[in-house]
Amino acid sequence: MKNYRIIAAAALMLMCSAAVAQENIRQWAEGPLTWDDITSVASPDGTACRFAYSLGYEEDTAMAPDGVRSIYWRAVGGMDQRESWVDAGSRSDARLRYLQVCLDLVEAERRHLATVLLEGCDPETALTMSKASLSDKLLTLGTGTAQGTDTAALAAWRHSSGERLVEYAMEPRPDYGPRRFIGAVYLGADGHVNFGDVADYFKGGMGIDLGFELGYGRHLFVSSFTISSSSASWPLYFESRDGSTHTVNAGASAPFANSMVFYGYRVVDNPVRTLTPMVGWSTGSHTLTAGDGELAQVESHGPVVGISLRHHFWSRHRLPTKNLFSSAYSAELSHWSIETRLYAMYQDYPKSGANLRGWSMNISIGIAYGGGYQRPKVRVD
Repeated sequence: MKNYRIIAAAALMLMCSAAVAQENIRQWAEGPLTWDDITSVASPDGTACRFAYSLGYEEDTAMAPDGVRSIYWRAVGGMDQRESWVDAGSRSDARLRYLQVCLDLVEAERRHLATVLLEGCDPETALTMSKASLSDKLLTLGTGTAQGTDTAALAAWRHSSGERLVEYAMEPRPDYGPRRFIGAVYLGADGHVNFGDVADYFKGGMGIDLGFELGYGRHLFVSSFTISSSSASWPLYFESRDGSTHTVNAGASAPFANSMVFYGYRVVDNPVRTLTPMVGWSTGSHTLTAGDGELAQVESHGPVVGISLRHHFWSRHRLPTKNLFSSAYSAELSHWSIETRLYAMYQDYPKSGANLRGWSMNISIGIAYGGGYQRPKVRVD
């Protein structure tokens, strides 16, 4: 119990420290600096003032108009009020304008960092480069304006920093482009009804459908495996390897296992739903059980045509993520979806000895989880 108390106390201290740290960061969006924002001290090193800043990134969440929940890296930064000060004898309007230009440069770099992060750069690399660039600018500003006492040079800096703020005028938000690599898994309930000669021998039934899909862009490759109940419509007979004949009674179980491969093309593909016509090939078999317990399989194959409609009821968009196919950072969009598949399957039983052919209509309804990697984009609100 004592250890739990220590851990809880440590966690509380970290949370309080983080909250205090955020409270001491004076952000540009709070308005122009005033002397109330600047601590007046007796200079500890003979310099007139010191400007300290904070620049970094943190995880944030945004909800897009299409309902996609986006988790992304948001750039944060501003003046660190704990470490910034002005010598009590050096307060002047020029000095305050100098500190405002410093804060303008921090804000411009923060906005630039925000855009770079959303474009899919490595966050730590992007932050390191931004800090190096900002440090150089602040150093040049300080020496070039004698910390604000050279009013002509300071005016030029105010103009250039203002132009950079205009360049990144709006707060960027995550967006996404066309999906490149996509994949999903699917589990559903399957039902089928037989037609033609097949219906004279086997009744339809219900079962389960397990599917996997991979694709690039709108092109999709799907593999699906179903196993469903079925039964003999009337007495069937088969001959075993030893030449003996066996009888399958009418109504006896004849479960149907079937594997299919599809090619599909997403004619509709958005964060809300996808619509995918598919064509493919199936290979299956009925397992027959004779009254004396002898087993046999009746195999079938044939083409399949169908369509899939998927409705995404939960979507998450995350930036940036290292994808599985390269070391590059890219956007990741994932979905939980309700999917309905409707397809017609032609069945030919070449070894049945009865010239057995026909169609079956299948419907499958289930749940799918998947997503894909995308081109990172930036939306400006």
